[in-house]
Amino acid sequence: MADKQHVLTTEGLKKLQDELEELKSVKRREIADKIKVALSFGDLSENSEYDEAKNEQGIIEARIAEIEATLQNVKVLDSRGGGYASDVLMGLKWIRENRERFNIRIVNISVGSFCRRNMSENSALVRGVNAAWDDGLVVVVAAGNMGPKSGTITTPGISRKVITVGCSDDHKEVNVMGSRMIDYSGRGPTNACICKPDIVAPGASIISCANQPGKYTGKSGTSMATPLVSGSIALLLEKYPEMSNRDVKLHLRNSALD
Repeated sequence: MADKQHVLTTEGLKKLQDELEELKSVKRREIADKIKVALSFGDLSENSEYDEAKNEQGIIEARIAEIEATLQNVKVLDSRGGGYASDVLMGLKWIRENRERFNIRIVNISVGSFCRRNMSENSALVRGVNAAWDDGLVVVVAAGNMGPKSGTITTPGISRKVITVGCSDDHKEVNVMGSRMIDYSGRGPTNACICKPDIVAPGASIISCANQPGKYTGKSGTSMATPLVSGSIALLLEKYPEMSNRDVKLHLRNSALD
């Protein structure tokens, strides 16, 4: 007797497709629970003259493309890239209040100040990022482009808690915010003798999204290196979702090449 054949009817096929989509949906939710949102600051509108924010967003998106993480953009700068410390603090406040709602794990801050009165660990910006860190968020901050002298890390990158990112390739002459620069990456130590930056990543002529549909542009500076690290951390948390922000910082330090 011939073996019994299993015939898949149209109705049966539809049922299998529904079950497959449900399995995919469950997998997407599992991934989203692990690492859902990375934060970038800036003006993403098409009429903005300041397109670094879109560039930073694209860098993170390129790093997390395989894990279905999403971005929640918090605008704290105007169309020319200017802003106030109070705007950044309001953005951080919003993130802290909504971190559980959106399952925010990472905060990418590619802005900084080099005003001498803000260089204390007791400054409002440092207290703001420290509070976000204490809430369990992985806060990743640009070291700034005020190098190469020592003591040139910008605020809030001087915080001893956050992960401060410098450029690994600032020996290349590049255009940073309209100026030709070389050896620009901020260097430590801070006024409190804290060694900074915590890690460096490529930041010279990084190609990413422009603020026009379908367009790309190259940007340079520690603001470009920072989202590379944020995206890498998203990949790390996707694989090890139980890691705390301190675990992430130690892992980066221990695994990076010196």
